[in-house]
Amino acid sequence: GGLYETVNEVYKLVIPILEAHRDFRKLTSTHDKLQKAFDSIITKGHKRMFGTYFRVAFYGSKFGDLDEQQFVYKEPAITKLPEISHRLE
Repeated sequence: GGLYETVNEVYKLVIPILEAHRDFRKLTSTHDKLQKAFDSIITKGHKRMFGTYFRVAFYGSKFGDLDEQQFVYKEPAITKLPEISHRLE
C-alpha cells in the first residue's frame, strides 16, 4: 500500500532462494518488480500520503460497555485530530 521500501527487504530474503534454485525467470520478474518499486520511490518522493491512525480510548461509566475499551481508527492522511474528535462526539 505505498510502502515501497519494504519490497527491497522482502526480496533480500527471496533472491538467494531463487538463485540457489537457478530460477532465472522468477529472478527476472523479481528484479523487474524491484526496479518498479524503486522507480515509484523516486517518482513520488515525499509526496506520498499515508493514512493517519488514531488510538481512541473510552474511560468512565458514562460510556457503558465501552468503558476502558480502546480502538484504532485509520483515517485519510489529511485528517486532523479535531476533526475525528468532533465526529466521535
